[in-house]
Amino acid sequence: MTGLPPGKNVLMLDWYTALYRRETDDNKIVITRQDSQTSQWKIIKEITFPPLKGVQGKTRIGLTGGERIPMTNGNFRLIIHVVEHIPQPSTDYDIATYQFRLAEFRLNQGLPELVAVDSNTLLSYKDVIAVADPEGKVVPADSHKAVIYSVGGASHQKGNTKSLLFPVTLEDIQIELFDIPFELLQQPFI
Repeated sequence: MTGLPPGKNVLMLDWYTALYRRETDDNKIVITRQDSQTSQWKIIKEITFPPLKGVQGKTRIGLTGGERIPMTNGNFRLIIHVVEHIPQPSTDYDIATYQFRLAEFRLNQGLPELVAVDSNTLLSYKDVIAVADPEGKVVPADSHKAVIYSVGGASHQKGNTKSLLFPVTLEDIQIELFDIPFELLQQPFI
């Protein structure tokens, strides 16, 4: 993305507009647009997340790459990636604990703006380990990180139910693990 500083978590909104997290940002993502004549990308808007409920340490927020989850009120939701850096007592390091939460957006003049972030965790490292390695024999513990990533997310129809397949590993796609019905993703935030 020529013209932008280093970053990650790109989510295309259309052919020339994207959400993007700069490497230097902890609590914000930006909206970027590509100039059709120069092919340079420019930041046109910042979206700053408020402090998240239930977070103990410094937080870094990113995008997971999943599809937009449509809401009946015209808004949409995205699953966001939250990295919480929890300070460890009597040490000089943190433990980075990863989780996913839902964030709701509305369009304002065609550009997304943040409405709210769910105070509840959608999926945490502990949740994934409880399913993937319930006996604790496969996934070795790391003393500095409790990491989960998403490998994207795609909506699909199963009978009468629309779901978001939200895999954490490539194998999850094949076995349809973490296939979340839209009706759960569209419930009101508490």
